[in-house]
Amino acid sequence: MVPRLEDLDWAAKLLERGKRIAYVAEAPVVHLHDEGFSQTLNRYRREAIAHRRIFNDPRMSRFEAARLLLANVANDYVHATRGRQLLGNLVSIPKFRTAQFLGTYEGFAQHGEVPTELRRRFYYPRGIRRPKPEDAEIGSPIAYDDLGHERR
Repeated sequence: MVPRLEDLDWAAKLLERGKRIAYVAEAPVVHLHDEGFSQTLNRYRREAIAHRRIFNDPRMSRFEAARLLLANVANDYVHATRGRQLLGNLVSIPKFRTAQFLGTYEGFAQHGEVPTELRRRFYYPRGIRRPKPEDAEIGSPIAYDDLGHERR
């Protein structure tokens, strides 16, 4: 099991089996992340852990994380200036990028299984109770063909 990037994991497994993946530019995609600093940090940490498991990638060094942080902040400031949105994003840009690259660095540095306390923080943030087995709804699994299409 991977804690994030399940789409990349699925795609890698298909490619390993000799299947092909097609890009469809018209396919609708909606992405919404309305998260604070700690949620963003945890999201990128989970994604880096998943990335290492899927692709068996090496670590990200502190130097590389700092370099990417500074480069992305600078790039975001340039784009925000062009769009006349710099003033409203002066603090949010470095805050987001710090959470992004700190989380990524920490995730790549994670070895072995994710400790229970860290897993709890990933999936059950403060204020959200962990579901009990008796609360779970049992449904039927979705069957997919070799191309990833749902069988009907």
